[in-house]
Amino acid sequence: MIKIIRGIAQFANNLINVYNHANQPELALKYIEESKLTNPYDIDNMLEAAFAYFLLNRKDEAEALLKNVLLNA
Repeated sequence: MIKIIRGIAQFANNLINVYNHANQPELALKYIEESKLTNPYDIDNMLEAAFAYFLLNRKDEAEALLKNVLLNA
């Protein structure tokens, strides 16, 4: 059961990464929000969210998120 959950989480992380790199940050953020329901402190998701905010020119939010990651990592 745990392997299945980890597999789903890894699939979601890969999907988020693909959406960001395909310049579709809105979709990446949608899946990041869904992923937060199971793991709100996933550093990879936080970094992907910062990248998505950067792509959307929401640089203040990206910077705040990155600072939060650095302070709590």
